[in-house]
Amino acid sequence: MARYPRRRSYRRSRRSSRLRPKNIKRNTSARSQSKQITALARQVKQLNKKSTQWAQWYVPYMVNGNTSHAFNNGEFHVCNLVQPNLWTAIFQTNAIAGATPAQAPNKCKMVSLDMQFMYTPSDSEEALTPRVVDMWVVKLRKETAMDVLVQTNNMSIAGLNAGTVNNNIVVRTDTDGGLETMVKWNPVAFKILAHRQCTIANIMQETAVPENDVSVTNTRDALRRFRVKIKLGNELKPATGTFKEMEPDDVMPNDRYYIIHHIGGFDSANEENGVTVDTNFVLNTQVYV
Repeated sequence: MARYPRRRSYRRSRRSSRLRPKNIKRNTSARSQSKQITALARQVKQLNKKSTQWAQWYVPYMVNGNTSHAFNNGEFHVCNLVQPNLWTAIFQTNAIAGATPAQAPNKCKMVSLDMQFMYTPSDSEEALTPRVVDMWVVKLRKETAMDVLVQTNNMSIAGLNAGTVNNNIVVRTDTDGGLETMVKWNPVAFKILAHRQCTIANIMQETAVPENDVSVTNTRDALRRFRVKIKLGNELKPATGTFKEMEPDDVMPNDRYYIIHHIGGFDSANEENGVTVDTNFVLNTQVYV
């Protein structure tokens, strides 16, 4: 008996016809209009996805308008990470940054932040008694953000080191014969996203001639390095212009992220040495109109 090849059936793809002009005019019921709105919203969403671009930025460790990283013993050191006007375009983002204002994206979603830190004595040829370095990445709480900004003078170094004025924000205790070292933040004021701690020291072998003193500190004590990666998710929407033109005061309190350093441990009255930090921060974002 002859066998015939099986006939294949093809299913015609179903295409929405709700948005055809003649059907829009014909179907005027509330249910039809609701379906048309849903279909339009879906198409707009797809267009937005197509117009979204990934962009990477180098974020400088900028404090009070300069890039000085010298820390004062026993004090806090604050850096505001969300200063879009200071971000530098890197990798393929150079093409986006070079666009004209009319073509440039005006909104930005901060996706993730990759941070590298390296701590060393400011002078490798000078003695440095052990310093305890604490680093926090923090975000203001929505409910108390404005109160904290007012109390700390907009999260300035002087405002955060205001002593007893900030007892309801942070509590510090010192070591026996040393600097204030142990720190506890009020969880109602800050959300702690990351915390790292290390010790830096530089022990010198004294000789008859001070200029010939030799450091006997091992590498682990004189150099500490670590990497921190955090996920963000905030969206920057400027009132006018593009997000790249935003200055720190233009950013909503809930969208601000800060790095806070504190230097504790032990101090010597004759020491002129301190702790220095070098950084490399890369911000990953999505930009769109």
